[in-house]
Amino acid sequence: MLLVTLVNALDEPVLQSLTISQLVMFLSISSNLKRYIQLVQPASHRSSTTPFHLPFSITSFLPEVTGMPTNSVSTCWRLLKEVTFGWQHNLTLVTLYPPTNACENIDCPRTTELRKVEARQIVLHTLDNGSQPAWAVHLYCLDCHRNYHINFYVCDGQRTYYPGLPTYLQVSEHHFVERRLAEMWTNQHLTGSCSGTNLALCSNSYTEHVWDAFVLLALLRDHATHSLLLVVPHVGLQKDRFQAAMQERNERIDTMASLRLLITSRHRFCKSHDHLHNVCAVNACERLVVEGRKTCGLPAHRTMEALSIAKGKSAFSLRERLQRHRVTSPNDTVGATSALAQEHVDDLEENDEWFTLGPDGVKHHYQRNEGCVGVPDDVTEEETCPTKSNEGNRKLKAQFGRRRTHNEQTLVRPCGVILARATFFGAEAVSNVLEFVKKVFSVPHAQKPEHFIYDTACDVKQQVEARGDEWWKGVGMCVDVWHLLNKHKTTHDYCQKNCNPDNYPELMNEDGTGWWFNTSVAEQINVWLGSYHAICREMLPVKFNFFLDEMIRLRNVTTIANIEAKGLRPGKLPVGLIQDEV
Repeated sequence: MLLVTLVNALDEPVLQSLTISQLVMFLSISSNLKRYIQLVQPASHRSSTTPFHLPFSITSFLPEVTGMPTNSVSTCWRLLKEVTFGWQHNLTLVTLYPPTNACENIDCPRTTELRKVEARQIVLHTLDNGSQPAWAVHLYCLDCHRNYHINFYVCDGQRTYYPGLPTYLQVSEHHFVERRLAEMWTNQHLTGSCSGTNLALCSNSYTEHVWDAFVLLALLRDHATHSLLLVVPHVGLQKDRFQAAMQERNERIDTMASLRLLITSRHRFCKSHDHLHNVCAVNACERLVVEGRKTCGLPAHRTMEALSIAKGKSAFSLRERLQRHRVTSPNDTVGATSALAQEHVDDLEENDEWFTLGPDGVKHHYQRNEGCVGVPDDVTEEETCPTKSNEGNRKLKAQFGRRRTHNEQTLVRPCGVILARATFFGAEAVSNVLEFVKKVFSVPHAQKPEHFIYDTACDVKQQVEARGDEWWKGVGMCVDVWHLLNKHKTTHDYCQKNCNPDNYPELMNEDGTGWWFNTSVAEQINVWLGSYHAICREMLPVKFNFFLDEMIRLRNVTTIANIEAKGLRPGKLPVGLIQDEV
């Protein structure tokens, strides 16, 4: 139909005097200027109706770019305006518009289309064409005072995002990111553990724009899944706008207690224990600190602080700095200058550190914290110092810097789907592992597992038996194959007799030569999750939880898709394997 209209119009002498190139350029450019042409029409004009006249700015512009005679533009528009406005490619690479021309507030009395316009110069980051200058147009309703932006409208200090996923994401006042580029950044986080800094360098963008695009895209996806609209404050910094939305989403996902981490990278204690910044850093000392120090006025305590500071200037600390530099860029997550970021990293306790006070004075001891797996609850951290004198040394500990959480604990299905995640503080105590599993499988409609395979299942099983915990009745407990062969002594009779996977023939193939599934799948998940250590090490609590939960969700989506591609049905248990609660 459009072709017939065009052919009929070619009988006009004005069109016959134009070249094919001029005609194509006129159609293309006027189509891309469709929204602008509409905005300068009278308020009574409907966008569904083709404007009869072009504004002076357009009739002056088109001859310059097409080479057409000035008096030909109006004639071409009269003959071809229906063809131009029939084109559906009405989005331009250089000008972005809100998705509506009319006020969508049902309580607004306005019946005409919006004509109050504000245009801003922006930078548009795209996947195919890189970063380029562009324009963003806002529409304002004079009756109800709603301001319609590209991704959202603003009313009463709140941003309400439009339904669905937009083509372009506004990540700052003057920066937009194409959704395809944001999706690529997210996939590179997932599959390559790429940091925001490296992604920004590769795309000629800024680190904060990479992270904001990731957060905004994840929030919009999550809200769309639950048929909700994303609403955030319109005032404040970009990171503050999404803080409440990220926290709400974290609380909806988490099955464990909320994560209590530091308020900022410079704090040693969380908000609940902020008053401890004024108390001596030496454990069990309740004296107030001396101004400008982290210890009280006792000479021994001041010496401990001095030794700890001196350790930071030692060759040992320099080696630690070099190792940190090789695995992470402090600017990537702290968002500070290099000097300030390094100060924050140096004010961090990553190793086991203690002091001995004896006849020879105060001595400083430290060793690398290698972590642990399944520590029994009765294990104490007190150790015998090899340099202990006959008179006896007193062992003291202090907290001069920030402390890391101990580990991220996961529950993994044999198929590789991550069921839950929790943050452990201090140590991976067996009692904490038991509590973690019970909470996850005690939510409504949850079904207890038939088997629980764990690195130190022997300690878990003994503790369950000692407590007489009926919740674990009917749940088989064994050590995964690799740890049983490499980490557990053959002389440990209880472990070998009660926690050997061979005791459970239902876990093995029918011919008894192998296992139905990979018993070390959780260890493989740990390797993948550990690849985010460098990215997450300086994140604050809300973003830390949000990022890891989103990575786990996306990995589960990929895992389930791969399983379904093999013709299997994840999440569907054979009838014979369904177990009632006991």
